[in-house]
Amino acid sequence: LKTAMLKETEGTFAGEDLKKFYATTPLEVTFTKTELSALGWYMPGGDTLYFNERYVEEYVKIRGASVEDLKRDPVLLQNLARIFASTFVHEAEHHRQDVWGREQKMPRLYHQGDEVAAFQADSLFMMQKMRDDKKFNEWALTEAKTSSVVAGDLANARRMEEQGPAYFERHIPNTHYPELLSKEGTA
Repeated sequence: LKTAMLKETEGTFAGEDLKKFYATTPLEVTFTKTELSALGWYMPGGDTLYFNERYVEEYVKIRGASVEDLKRDPVLLQNLARIFASTFVHEAEHHRQDVWGREQKMPRLYHQGDEVAAFQADSLFMMQKMRDDKKFNEWALTEAKTSSVVAGDLANARRMEEQGPAYFERHIPNTHYPELLSKEGTA
């Protein structure tokens, strides 16, 4: 699935950035059971992006398939990679933030600004992917009718297009992880 998600980002600014980043930085993608409702997450200090196994199980079950079928059915795998692509870009942005901090020998001070940047990156990715990849565009508009994940990704891409990156600076700190400090509060 890691390879399929990277392939889904090809032809976008995010894909080019990730291709360069992961040419020199290890990447592991792990699916794990969790009580979290998050689709994906990144743990600072490592090189692993985590994805919620429950979503994979639900995805194949809804389609009358099994997790093992992902190995045998390239269309099933590609559609799952498409669903996860935006989250992959988001979590990879956190990975990049963390690696940059480690390279600068700076303590990792996770704050709301990290989330703003990650939401901006994944929304720009979706906006570009929808504009430049007509097959993806058609798939996403259809998938959004039944997938709250894709519908949310498309809504964020529309907000990026209509309101620009400042939307996320205003919105994310209040709605995502409001318990986190701002950059100023972290400092």
